[in-house]
Amino acid sequence: MNNIAIDFDEIERVILKKSLYAFHKEFWSTYDSAPYEDNWLTEYLCECFMYSVREFLPAFITNDWINDEDFKVLVDKHDGVSAVRTHMYNNHNWNMPPRHSKSSVLNVSGPAWVMIVVALVTATVSHSATLAEKMNARRQKIFNSDRFKNLFPDIIVTKNSRGEVNLSNGSISYTVTMERFTGDGADVIVNDDLVTTEQGRKDMETMAAAKAYFRNTLPTRRNQSDDSVVWNIQQRVAPGDITGMILDTPKLANRWSQTTIQAISDKDYTIIFPCSGQVKTIKKGDHLWPERFGDYQGQLDMVGFGPFETQFQQNAINSDLTVIKPHMFNYIERNSPEHRDFMQSSTLTFASHDFPVKENEKSDFTGSVLAYKAKNKLLVMDAKEKRMSYPKQKKYVQDTYAAINGVIQIIEDKAGGAIVLQDLADEVSNLEAFNPGTHDKRQRLEVASEQFEHHVYFICEGYDKDNKPILNAKMKHLRTRLLNFPFVDHDDLVDGMSQLILFVFGDTKYQVYYRSFNDDLVIEPYDITRKRKDYAITKDGKSWKILEVVIEKNDDFIATNEWEFYGSRIQVIDHIRPLLRKATRIYDATYNREVYQTLMNKMYIQPISYDLDKTITTLRVGFSTGHVKIFNTNKKTIADIELTKYSKVSYDKGELKLAKPDLNFAGCLRVILKANKGNVGTFL
Repeated sequence: MNNIAIDFDEIERVILKKSLYAFHKEFWSTYDSAPYEDNWLTEYLCECFMYSVREFLPAFITNDWINDEDFKVLVDKHDGVSAVRTHMYNNHNWNMPPRHSKSSVLNVSGPAWVMIVVALVTATVSHSATLAEKMNARRQKIFNSDRFKNLFPDIIVTKNSRGEVNLSNGSISYTVTMERFTGDGADVIVNDDLVTTEQGRKDMETMAAAKAYFRNTLPTRRNQSDDSVVWNIQQRVAPGDITGMILDTPKLANRWSQTTIQAISDKDYTIIFPCSGQVKTIKKGDHLWPERFGDYQGQLDMVGFGPFETQFQQNAINSDLTVIKPHMFNYIERNSPEHRDFMQSSTLTFASHDFPVKENEKSDFTGSVLAYKAKNKLLVMDAKEKRMSYPKQKKYVQDTYAAINGVIQIIEDKAGGAIVLQDLADEVSNLEAFNPGTHDKRQRLEVASEQFEHHVYFICEGYDKDNKPILNAKMKHLRTRLLNFPFVDHDDLVDGMSQLILFVFGDTKYQVYYRSFNDDLVIEPYDITRKRKDYAITKDGKSWKILEVVIEKNDDFIATNEWEFYGSRIQVIDHIRPLLRKATRIYDATYNREVYQTLMNKMYIQPISYDLDKTITTLRVGFSTGHVKIFNTNKKTIADIELTKYSKVSYDKGELKLAKPDLNFAGCLRVILKANKGNVGTFL
């Protein structure tokens, strides 16, 4: 019988090369003085890293792995998940609680292991130089340990600096902060907690820098282009952190696998290990590492509910700093009876726009929100976030005006919005300038949040099996922006939403007809063929407005038709004349008899002299007593009534002067009442 010399070190070398899990356990004590504690999660992390670098590994390692066909059988049988294996791209986003070995496996043992198996370049990126150097020092301790030197005598450290380790087999590992990751690239890149929990909660600048690195720098550091392996490992720190950006950006979400590991599972699911095919069943309520952390009550007590939900449960609510919370949202299902009733009773339509500074229009977004109002409810139906050049911004406002009858468009009176307001003043009616005052974006949203919670509804497409609303892509994006603010790259939709709410529900005391006019005065049209009709014409710049009012025998005044034309007298006269052929009386509703003087030779127009304050009172009385009503087809008239306001300065002084002349349909209605009822009239 031949005596065969057995080299136990060689056997162990093969085992350690074939298994990162074995390597991790073997060399743990070289860099960490704490006793090693095992958990299924550690082995799963190891297999996921191994599988991610499979294209670089020799066949003697991968040949023993479960094949694709058998793996699919397991996935189908158990309805299992293994995002790292099933995702087509080699970008992996991993969220899990702190102090659960993610850095030890993916930032220390993983890079060290793959460096001894194959010659390649690994880079680990952290939020600070201190952490980066700490991870590098741990890898150095592995390579410089007596145990490693005995097992791998042919692999020698050729460079051993604070930020870099080179091995004699050609492998290089370096560690950097994200702002210093320039020039060099890598085959395997591990981004480890690019933003700390404190930075994520409070430092918008650092968060923005991390996102800029992720979008702009990281893609250029891949030595193998799409074949390079990139990991982002983190505990969630805020709604708009790196993970939030990935999940909320469809193009990124499609290119990154997503693995979420919770301290306390909120659902039943099954994990399939990507290399061995092991099956791990997780039940709702299971604790991730009970041997070490028990039921996690200590962690919850220590950090509080919001941080625990964010960091340990990976539900990035960050409730102490975000303004809009999930419980604040209300929904109405599209095409439901509630939706149909709402739209039938809706009297006003609003479009709120936040335009960028003209110089930044190529980089910043325009944010727009469309909503309908019925009584004290606002139903948000659409949202748009898009880059627009200034000509396209103007056209967008013009198109919105043309497409939606009577729409009130709210535009912030600063930056690009101020220019839009100025350029379209004579072309588009019901453009309302919103002055944000001295409040910053967050303060405005905080002020708006109470009305948001109690009076604002989102349209949804239905509800899922868990009774959660199903939103279309635009509404989902708006919801995400609101929930994540201030942790967002672009806050244009948030600004559009807050100024909409503040405009609709704020400062109602300045509305001239707020207490007297209500939705009950908006009625369905009826046959007015043989009714007496009075007309009023007003003019504001190039805008001509004509209002038809039917006067009933019971002393009711019904605004039944409205027309608006733009242009000079010559351009509009042919449109106006046919409308007024059968008019009983036609009144000039301007302040200076402009219509009378312009059209006096073309048709009979009656100029009216009046006391403005007294005729406003007459119209208020008409609304309050129910004698003045509006057909619900007269959207612009309803909007003009809403928009007739006192200036804040005069109101606060008790002088009650209009913010701007009511050269609109509300003014036409007021003049017709004056002509029939006098300056201060009484109704039957």
